[in-house]
Amino acid sequence: MSIITQIISFLYSFLFGFFICFLFFKIKMYLYKYNNIISFFNTFLFIIICSLLYFRILYYINYGVLNLYFLLLILIGIISYYINLQKKCQNKKL
Repeated sequence: MSIITQIISFLYSFLFGFFICFLFFKIKMYLYKYNNIISFFNTFLFIIICSLLYFRILYYINYGVLNLYFLLLILIGIISYYINLQKKCQNKKL
């Protein structure tokens, strides 16, 4: 894998983690609106769709090669969105 492909994969993984967290917080009220079984099914379906979307686009970038650090970058993207969200909430309270 070339260095350009790795950098694009890094950026995509980080932005995908950021996007997943954003999307989850936006549709959280719809996912947990119903009873536990339907909420579990909706969350499971959300995870499956997001995973398929991630691998489909990753396939176009680097032929579907998944390394551990791509998953770590998704996690870092989720954490950075959550930290950014907390800062926004604290600024609104002030």
